[in-house]
Amino acid sequence: MKRHVFVAAITAGLAFVGTGRLAAKPEDPMVPKWSSYHDVDSGVTAELPRNIFAIEAGSPSIGKGRQYATADGRALVVLFSLPNAGSEKTGSYLSRMGVPKNAKLSYSRVTHRFFAISGRFADRIFYNRCNFSALSRDVRCVHLEYPSAEKRAWDKIVTRISWSLHG
Repeated sequence: MKRHVFVAAITAGLAFVGTGRLAAKPEDPMVPKWSSYHDVDSGVTAELPRNIFAIEAGSPSIGKGRQYATADGRALVVLFSLPNAGSEKTGSYLSRMGVPKNAKLSYSRVTHRFFAISGRFADRIFYNRCNFSALSRDVRCVHLEYPSAEKRAWDKIVTRISWSLHG
């Protein structure tokens, strides 16, 4: 009988503690808890794992928006908008913005609605995506950076943030 109780407790996300009582298992900090993010000033909307990017890190160095960091500062996400008053096309906008200094580009995709680039600089990976809309003169963007050694752990998180970006 006790064995069935133990199996049921593990299945329910609980574990026995030294006294024989049940206690909640500690949560893995890299398991994302997704929530919707919307910045009124920049118009950027995206899904963010707020438990991972828990520290508000102020305004971005360019554009309007916000940036958030992990508690230990090893990763950063920046959500921002940039003006596109001249209705510049994605490719020319990307060419003008350029690639971060000393970066080695490993991925680039340019369509009529967005561009996305990714690469490495030093021991870090960066990912930038900017969405263009006929409804807005602003370009909505996300920038992420994190340790290269953690690439696999970040892949799904980066993908979900990127695909959810709009505004």
